[in-house]
Amino acid sequence: MIRDAQRESSSPVKVVQSILKELGWARGPYEWIKENAPLAAQRTIVSSQMEIGLVREVFRKVRREAKARGYSQKEIENKIIPQIAQLTMTGGLGALMPDLIRGLADNGADVIGVTPLYSKWIKGGESVDKQYVDILLSVLEDTGIKYKVDDSSVKVYLLKLGRARLYFLYSPVFDGVYPDPAGGVRRTEQMVIFRKAQFKLLKILKQEGKTKDKFIFLTNELYTGLVPPEALKDEYTENEDFRESLVYQINHSVVPAAFSDFEFSIFDKFKINPAFKPYIFREKGISIADIIFILSDGINGVAKMHTQILKSLIPHYMYKIYEDEVYGNTNCVHSMQWLSKKLLKVVLEYAIKTNSFSLEELFDNLEKNKELKNNFSIEIDKVKQTLEESLRKWLKTKGIEVKEGFPIIPIMRRIVPYKAADKFVLLLEDNDFRERLIKTDNFYLIGGRTFDDWSRELLDRVKSLRNKYPALKERVGILYDYNIAEAAIIWMGALAGVMISNYGREASATSMMKGLLNSAFLIATQDGAIPELLIDFSEDKERGNGFEVTYSPRDEEGEVRPSEESLLKAFEDAARVYKDEKLRRKIRYNAFRAGLLNCNVVTKQARGLISSGERLLKKKEAIFKEQMEAMEKFTSCLNDKELIDEILYKGRDNGYFHFNVATENGNVKIVAKNPGLAGFRDTLKDSVYKGEYLQDYFYWYYKYIERLLQGVEGSGEIMECFHKILFYKGVGLKRYFKFIKFLDQLIAAIEKR
Repeated sequence: MIRDAQRESSSPVKVVQSILKELGWARGPYEWIKENAPLAAQRTIVSSQMEIGLVREVFRKVRREAKARGYSQKEIENKIIPQIAQLTMTGGLGALMPDLIRGLADNGADVIGVTPLYSKWIKGGESVDKQYVDILLSVLEDTGIKYKVDDSSVKVYLLKLGRARLYFLYSPVFDGVYPDPAGGVRRTEQMVIFRKAQFKLLKILKQEGKTKDKFIFLTNELYTGLVPPEALKDEYTENEDFRESLVYQINHSVVPAAFSDFEFSIFDKFKINPAFKPYIFREKGISIADIIFILSDGINGVAKMHTQILKSLIPHYMYKIYEDEVYGNTNCVHSMQWLSKKLLKVVLEYAIKTNSFSLEELFDNLEKNKELKNNFSIEIDKVKQTLEESLRKWLKTKGIEVKEGFPIIPIMRRIVPYKAADKFVLLLEDNDFRERLIKTDNFYLIGGRTFDDWSRELLDRVKSLRNKYPALKERVGILYDYNIAEAAIIWMGALAGVMISNYGREASATSMMKGLLNSAFLIATQDGAIPELLIDFSEDKERGNGFEVTYSPRDEEGEVRPSEESLLKAFEDAARVYKDEKLRRKIRYNAFRAGLLNCNVVTKQARGLISSGERLLKKKEAIFKEQMEAMEKFTSCLNDKELIDEILYKGRDNGYFHFNVATENGNVKIVAKNPGLAGFRDTLKDSVYKGEYLQDYFYWYYKYIERLLQGVEGSGEIMECFHKILFYKGVGLKRYFKFIKFLDQLIAAIEKR
């Protein structure tokens, strides 16, 4: 709450600054992380992703540079921009990442993003003109950093995303995003080179004083699964610069490809840490997902519903899955990238009128003043009409004519079966449904990234139907090769954002959030983030911000799919509301409110991730403090050299420990190198890091160490630390890593005596 004294001294400038700061537009220092997450503030957050969308600023620079090089406007808009836009990303993950990286930095975090810069072909097979790639490179900042990773040269480029820094790794190995089927050798090679190139870059930046001393690694999706230092056996496994890093995995998908098994050959070829061998070998391949889940300190999904599904998919790691109770973990968008400046101007005007220092306060004040709320709704509606006209004009440049008075409903998503674009096509193919759709007088813009025959055939079906039924030509348009460079103008001018999917398959789309941020209401199934956003206007006209599309019963393939009747009904409702000025203004106001309050990455998802990281760091700090205090008390009482030798090397009437290891010929026993703690540790470490199948119960380890330390003052506190490592939640290998680490620290402390 802002104090009364602050309000009395407030000015329009301060109101504007406060709102812009909340949205991530303002300049100057951001202190949220220092005040709310002081431990996280002491680290550099490194966001790792294998794909990322380019931002509007880059496309503006590309257009200027291409024009200066003599390219025609037609080639720039129809070839250069689409190819560059599709070069660095394939879908929703890529669209999200620049917003999230920027949002983290807008809370005061020191943030670095690292991603490959692909150079030769687009996912789906289309090659990219090298001269187009050269234009892109020319508008990025050449850092002058060059090095080799194995046999691959790497050159580093920089793009500033507000307060964040995004580093592109340009290398021949990164010829195209996701170069072979999930789990393939070529894709794994990219993952390995990315890991090493990122670590080398971070060491250089740290030496130059451009990072903090410690790091938080945000690993996004399966294909950054080799980023954690312990994932491979190489020069970075035990590197001091990364030893105390926090690793946080963000899962962005629950479809099978997100948990793909990799070819068996990659284990030795790329030197995966042998310690993982007992934990990641499956019938059909190697599970990289288990590597990242084991090594992560925390895991989260990208919507409440997705998080619950994730828990059911990976129950062994449920204890690591976090969902911030205050800010949530749901995907959001950044207003700097997606909010119309015309709409922002209206927001700022009314924030000044109502003396509102936050967006929530603004809408609370509008709710208290019916006249102001009505005027605000009228202004939003007027701006929206200009945005609709801008979209209509832009579509004309693409050869798509939209009649005056026909609102535009985009169905623009990556075209894959679970995103259910075929349900719209079925409406066109059914005679009764088609006639009803035609009567809505909406214009439906369908398109999206196509990667296979199924998606291309779907658009061909639409094309054939348009040719067969003349009335459809005025009501349905196809936008081929939809890409992120075109997204802003589409979602600013859209009447509604369509988000339908097979039940439980969508993690958290963001396209409809871009629409909400520009007062486009929802047409959606209850999947992904929709349960957190949608209020059905049919049931609640005071707060409703869209129309629900219900599901049909489970089909023969076990999928629960959107109902065609319900989808058509939502389109009919959308048309009816659009034609009623009062209802249109009301639903647009509600949609805009939902977009600003619930889809702002700065105050929602970014803070949720920072808060989750802070909680994990506090936990780590508390454990470390407890262990240090226990070791200090224990070692301070060790003044007898003979006792120290017994504990470490000779044993104390406890004999040698025998480790049980499973082999192809049955279990064998491996005897510890000596009966003391050091011999136990050395033999255990050898076995674990060789990937041997230990069959011991952790209880045996605990009782063995307890006998070694029995009777020594302070041993109770030490054994409590061991108890928390060995018997608390955790996958076996992670507990082994922690167990060995504490043994190393304890033995080193004893040896100093």
